[in-house]
Amino acid sequence: MFSNKYLNLKLSPYKYVLYIAPVYKTVQPKIYSMRTGIVIAYNSKVKIGIIKDSNGQKIRFYLEGVAITFRRFDVVQFNISFIAGSLRAIDVIHVLDRNGKPVTMTAGVK
Repeated sequence: MFSNKYLNLKLSPYKYVLYIAPVYKTVQPKIYSMRTGIVIAYNSKVKIGIIKDSNGQKIRFYLEGVAITFRRFDVVQFNISFIAGSLRAIDVIHVLDRNGKPVTMTAGVK
């Protein structure tokens, strides 16, 4: 059997057939910590909003094809990415309390 870093070669029971099977390297995904912020504006019709993060920076986000809805003052976690020449929030999710309900900063106001 011949083996190197990228290729495994094995002989079959038949003398003239050669199996070639690639060797795949496993790559560990990079894990980034998510940022936390508060939704300060959200338009549910076009699914565009603005998050104010813990640094006081305002970051836009856009949800396409997602059934999640946000309200003003919801606490969220998100990643950031540089899209179309500006900083955007991606992977926006609610922060949940112990009961599994979204955390909001409205203090009982509905």
